[in-house]
Amino acid sequence: MQTKPNSSAIILAAGASSRMGKPKALLDMGNKTLLEDQVDRLKRAGCSTIIVVVGSEANTIVEHHADLDVVWTTNSEWEKGYFSSILCGLSEVASSTLLLPIDTVGVPVETIKEILTKGLEENKNIIPTFKDRGGHPVFLTTVFIQKVVSTATLDDRLDYLLNENPDTLRFEVDSESILTNINTPDELSAYHHSRS
Repeated sequence: MQTKPNSSAIILAAGASSRMGKPKALLDMGNKTLLEDQVDRLKRAGCSTIIVVVGSEANTIVEHHADLDVVWTTNSEWEKGYFSSILCGLSEVASSTLLLPIDTVGVPVETIKEILTKGLEENKNIIPTFKDRGGHPVFLTTVFIQKVVSTATLDDRLDYLLNENPDTLRFEVDSESILTNINTPDELSAYHHSRS
């Protein structure tokens, strides 16, 4: 019998979303918010613990999702940039994890499960690719996380750290959604139109 993959996941939802005009976590995805949709996909893929990093409008996001089964962590330094939120999230996990930006929308559950399973089986960092372009969610090993948390600075970038690490694999998947990045109302509208 095939065992179900099991790990934690981090959703990065701390940014100001200035181009969108409202927190991306609260975007309407039909019968749920974007954050609810992301959590649902990660849970169904086998992530038992989900950490959500909030920063800008943290109280609004948390209050709107009072019943959501996640671990909230607030990045008080979110204005210092994206990597500060990554460090905030990684400091909350004890072992390997998936890392998913809130605006990487609509990654199929099966694709997430493939990335998670590959990372756990190989015990390697996994960068999913589509036609050789890297996307999300990425899988990070326990050893890599511990090194980043203990040595990285806010000037670092996760993609550089992963590419420099010998225990990183690029893993081709068949879903272009790993490349999705929704930052504006027009991009959100186009995403919804493509799904209708």
